[in-house]
Amino acid sequence: MLNLVAGYRFGGGVTFGTRFHLNTGRPYPVYDRRSSNPPDYERLPAFYQLDLRLDKRFVFDRYTLDVYIEAVNATVSHTCCHERWSCSFASDRNS
Repeated sequence: MLNLVAGYRFGGGVTFGTRFHLNTGRPYPVYDRRSSNPPDYERLPAFYQLDLRLDKRFVFDRYTLDVYIEAVNATVSHTCCHERWSCSFASDRNS
């Protein structure tokens, strides 16, 4: 897993920030129904995400107003949470 965060302050109360997240994929067990060996492990596909944020601060006499716009997962990447398991034993019956 890798997280990179960066920000930059422009003049006039404007701030830009970004975050990059990379996940190499969670390991999951792969079982062989035909043997009693311990499971092998494979990884889910890698996932990356880029978040962007732009802030503007307005300072008044009695209060401060912060306004921001944020794009979460600006790359529109999809994460894989699990693998589908098949419960079909047809190939076992034909062997």
